[in-house]
Amino acid sequence: VSDFDRIVVEVEAIVPDIPSNNDGRVLTTRGVLDHANGNLTTSIDVEIVEPVVTISKTTSLSAGDAGDVTTFTVTLTHTGGVSTGPAYDIRVTDALPTYFAIINGTVTSSVGVVGVVGNATGETTLQLDIATFDYTAAPIVLTYDVALKTTVGYEFPSVNNTAHLVYDTATVGPNGRVFNANSTASIDIFSVPTNAIAITATSNAGTGTAEYDGSVEDVSVGETITFTVTGVFREGTSRPTMTVQLPASPGKLGYVSSRVVSLGATTGSALSVGNAGAVTNVVGSDGVLDNVEFVFGTVVNPGDNVVNSDDELVVEVVAIVLDIAENYVPGRTLRTTATLDYVNSADVQSVDVELVGSVLNVTKVAYEPANTPASGDAMDEMWYRVTVYHTSSSTAPAYDIRIVDIMSQYFVLQGATVAANQGATVSGVGNNVTLTLATLTRAAGPLILTYRAFLNNTVGYDTAAVNNTATVTWDTTSGAGGRFFEISDVATAIVENTPTIKMNVSASSNTETQFAEYISSLEDVSVGERVYFQYEATLREGVSKIRFVCDLPVGTGELEVVGTRVVHIGSKIEGSLLSVGGAGVVTDRDGDGRSDRAEFDMGVVVNYGDNGVSDFDRIVVEVEAIVPDIPSNSPGTSLSTVGTLDHTNGNLTTSLDLDIVGPRLNISKVASEAGNALASGDAIDPMIFTITIYHLSSSTSPAYDIKLVDSMSHYFVLQRASITTNYGSVNFTGVNNTVQVNVPTLTRAMGALVVTYTALLNNTVGYATAMVNNSVSLNWDSTTGTGGRPDSLSDIATVIVESVPSFSMNISNTSNPETGASEFNATVVDVTVGEEVSFQMQVTLREGTSRIRFIQDLPLSPGLLEVVRSRVVHIGSNVRLSPLGVGQSGQHYDRNGDGRMDQVVFDFGVVVNEGDQSISDGDRVVVEVTGVVSDVTSNSEVAFMTTTGTLDYFNGNFTRDIIVEVVEPFLNMTYTGSLSSGDAGDLSNLVFTITHADHSTSTAFNINLKDTFSSFFEIIPGTATISVGGVVSGNLSSDGNSLETLTARFRRSDAPIVITVQTRLNETVVEVEAIVPDIPSNNDGRVLTTRGVLDHANGNLTTSIDVEIVEPVVTIGLQYPCSL
Repeated sequence: VSDFDRIVVEVEAIVPDIPSNNDGRVLTTRGVLDHANGNLTTSIDVEIVEPVVTISKTTSLSAGDAGDVTTFTVTLTHTGGVSTGPAYDIRVTDALPTYFAIINGTVTSSVGVVGVVGNATGETTLQLDIATFDYTAAPIVLTYDVALKTTVGYEFPSVNNTAHLVYDTATVGPNGRVFNANSTASIDIFSVPTNAIAITATSNAGTGTAEYDGSVEDVSVGETITFTVTGVFREGTSRPTMTVQLPASPGKLGYVSSRVVSLGATTGSALSVGNAGAVTNVVGSDGVLDNVEFVFGTVVNPGDNVVNSDDELVVEVVAIVLDIAENYVPGRTLRTTATLDYVNSADVQSVDVELVGSVLNVTKVAYEPANTPASGDAMDEMWYRVTVYHTSSSTAPAYDIRIVDIMSQYFVLQGATVAANQGATVSGVGNNVTLTLATLTRAAGPLILTYRAFLNNTVGYDTAAVNNTATVTWDTTSGAGGRFFEISDVATAIVENTPTIKMNVSASSNTETQFAEYISSLEDVSVGERVYFQYEATLREGVSKIRFVCDLPVGTGELEVVGTRVVHIGSKIEGSLLSVGGAGVVTDRDGDGRSDRAEFDMGVVVNYGDNGVSDFDRIVVEVEAIVPDIPSNSPGTSLSTVGTLDHTNGNLTTSLDLDIVGPRLNISKVASEAGNALASGDAIDPMIFTITIYHLSSSTSPAYDIKLVDSMSHYFVLQRASITTNYGSVNFTGVNNTVQVNVPTLTRAMGALVVTYTALLNNTVGYATAMVNNSVSLNWDSTTGTGGRPDSLSDIATVIVESVPSFSMNISNTSNPETGASEFNATVVDVTVGEEVSFQMQVTLREGTSRIRFIQDLPLSPGLLEVVRSRVVHIGSNVRLSPLGVGQSGQHYDRNGDGRMDQVVFDFGVVVNEGDQSISDGDRVVVEVTGVVSDVTSNSEVAFMTTTGTLDYFNGNFTRDIIVEVVEPFLNMTYTGSLSSGDAGDLSNLVFTITHADHSTSTAFNINLKDTFSSFFEIIPGTATISVGGVVSGNLSSDGNSLETLTARFRRSDAPIVITVQTRLNETVVEVEAIVPDIPSNNDGRVLTTRGVLDHANGNLTTSIDVEIVEPVVTIGLQYPCSL
């Protein structure tokens, strides 16, 4: 079965646009095949579907003005859930009104731009045709840009346009059902302009905004103000009128001019740039023009989407602050309004100005660079300063300032010195000073005019002061107009006609008296000193009439006039009655015979001005006075001298006080040794003498004509080369032992006068001269040369003669060196009985003469030493006249009559130790006493014995003690044998051990052991040994049964002495050794019976021996030499 077997027919039908063909209706079509034998029937159902498409138009710009661009977006969308079929023959159209212009080439479509109309230049209608829009497809979006035209503006607050949609349900031809839809978008039109008024200029830039309200422009009377009104218009069409209303009351501004400043980029204005506004008097009918109107008509502002000056209409009105009473109120606010009428409404803005005014003050000051107010004399230059400044109530700059100062006839203006700050113009011609300045702001600070003028020669003592006036004028605005003011001030220059006077001490005969005493500012003088007072008058330049008077002190403390003279008259001074060198008139005021007043009348003099103060202007006179030697002129008295200068118009008085001073010295003579402040020595020792002469704290002036004399005593030998002095000179009188020093002047500032010299103690000093003295004398007076008050002092120096020797004693030797000092008291020498001890006494003599005797006392009890021998050990090489020689014995004495010598005396008498300035063996004497420790009962162990040595040196005694202590050896011996039991022929090794007992305190000597064995033993020859020492007998057959050993010395630190020997039991003895066992029944005293039985074949022999049990306590004591 294939297509070869088939017949196909086709019927085309259309769904007609009739009301019953509703969306969703089902239509059934039946087919019948009539095949002769019958009919075959079949059917097909179809459903009616319809598209439902909505259109939406939006704008990207909600509001704008001409030139603004918006994007219109048209969106076609199948309505979800409602649209059930595709749309066909879709057409969208948008016919734009005259307010819009399509921007070419901006049309876009989400389904492409085929079939788009309106995307070309000049087209005003947009059309888009789309064949099919399936209901399952995404929305179709159409966009295009449109610009607002300049026809928009104040007449239309908003503009609309509508997009239309047409589609049907059939793909071909007009048979489908047709649907329509549309959507409108609206844009608001901006047409409201902005209005602003501002002050763009004032004629007085200095007024600023600083006063009252800091945000408001300040203006002063006569000042012009430029108001600029700016209207900023929306792009498009406007119809504006701009009006400026000036303030009219209270306070007024007057109209000056007006003009159109700018029309921006607008077209159609009824006014041109530069045209003036219409001016009228609106407020007050006072004839003052106060209203300016600018009518522009209809203007078009082309759209460029940029806000700039092209959008502006600018006008300008210039007004002036009128010089009327209402405008004399500083701080008053004047308000100017600007109204912009733009048909639909009006915008009113305003700007304020504040009235301000300048209030100045002026001060004129005459001064000198270092002096205010000004004062001077002829040819002095006066400096003038005129200061013009704003007062605290001033609120505006001052303008057109002018200062005029006409100097009086007493001055000569220095025109070149006229100067001012602030850039002012100044002039100084003749005696006239002028200044002009356009503006003086408060911020600029004061206006200062300075100039100088000389006082001419007409001034003098009869012109106390001279005046002159400076006048200041100004107004309140720059240039012509403004309110006018005038002020002035007077400056005074004081004419100086009073001279000055100075008084001083120009010289004194004692230059060393200065200012140090009592009152530090006063000159010091001493009795007999000459003082020169100078009076110096410095005259003012011009005419003066002067007289000097000098009054010296009288009464308590006086000075006397001894000379007067005119010292100096300045070269600029003429007409003096006295010349240089001329004398004054001297009188005695108190009638005591001493002149105390001097006068110098100079008369009328002229000091020609040179504008400087120098010696040319001075007159100097001098009065010479002396401090008389009278009782009232004591140190500490003040002398007041008064100087008076009579200068006609008054008297100038000055005074000068002097203090009377006087020297008070002290003298100190000190003897010393090098390195030792206290002088002491023996023969040939150099003594250093220091003489110090110094001012006491109460001394108030130098000392003069000082003479020091020191004659050394006969105990000294002066070393003339050693004399030194820090001031003055050394004079030798021809006597070797005399020192003389002369010093012209000794001030307190010089410090002490120190004279030093060295003298040797001669050989006459010694033990009989404990000290030697000598004296120094001092003379001086209170003034240099002749005169002054004399005074004198003396002092004594003492040298201690050293005659005390030094003494020592020591143990020089002991016969047993082993005894040492280790027992009992470690600081005490140990000795044993029979040991010899040598004591040495040593004296070191002072250089010179000594008388000495040695005494050695040996101990008597407890403990006993006995003199064995004595001798002189040493006599120094410097010691002369000794009665004993080296090796000689002293005198031995028995003090207690026991037959033993226990004292030794060495009497050397008077000896001389020749000085050599050193301590050595040459100055020493040494003696020695040797004693033995006696073998007496009191010389037992631990006995302390004190030996006393005494040096008798005539002026005193030295005693020294030496203690020795007695020590003894104590030994122990043990005996052991190797054989405890045996029979004949058995050998036994015997060991003897000797040790120091615990309480032994010294070395043992000559330790001798002896042992004679019984007949039961036999010593084996050659077997005896000893660890220390030797075997005396026991090693030879001939020694028999005797054993003896000998050890020379056995110290406690030595190892034990061990002695060994071998013995043998001989054949005569049968021995049974038994031991008493340590059992309770073996008590002390028990008798034990031992029986012996001898079985000798023929019978038995029996015997017994009883023994008693004893408990012995055995102590072995050894004394050596001894025998065991």
